[in-house]
Order: sequence, then structure tokens, then C-alpha cells
Amino acid sequence: MTQEELLSVAEIIERLVKRFEEQGAEHARKLAEHSAAFGARTEADRQIIEGLRADVEDLRNRLNSLGPGALAPLVGTSPLYLSEQSAWDGLDQIIAQGLRSLRKEA
Repeated sequence: MTQEELLSVAEIIERLVKRFEEQGAEHARKLAEHSAAFGARTEADRQIIEGLRADVEDLRNRLNSLGPGALAPLVGTSPLYLSEQSAWDGLDQIIAQGLRSLRKEA
């Protein structure tokens, strides 16, 4: 390679190194911005969660102070309870019918 070709290659490498360093600096800047934004978001989330936990604890304390069964008149029976109750009623009817049949046969 001639002196001129070596200088051209050196110039190209120098430009590449400079570009790489600029990209690295840009990446570091963006990473710092992202980290700061994430930290702020995390802190806001932490505060929201703390507030919700305090609200839940307050509600739990209020419900406990009302005593057991205090919510039943307000809430009523749940669909699951009604469904379970229907199943037991049906089973009672089947047993009663079976007993009546046995009495008739006896």
C-alpha cells in the first residue's frame, strides 16, 4: 500500500471510531433518561400501591368492627350459595321420594 492509501484507511478508521464513540455517548444519554423515567414511574407505582394497601387495611378494620354476619343483610345471598342450596334441596327431595317408595313397598 502506498502512503496515500494508508492515510485514507487511517482516515476511514478514525471516522468510524468517532462515529462509534458518538453512538456510545448517545446510547448512554438515552439510557440515563430511561433510567430516570423508570425510577420516577417506579416511585409513583410504589406510592399508589402503599395507598391502596392502606385503604384495604382501613376497610378490613371497619368490617371487623361490624362483627360477623354484619354484611349479610346488605349483600344478600350469593349465586353460588343459591346454587348450592338448590342442589341440597334437590337431593333432599330425591331422598324423601326414595323413603316414600320404600314405605309403600314395605
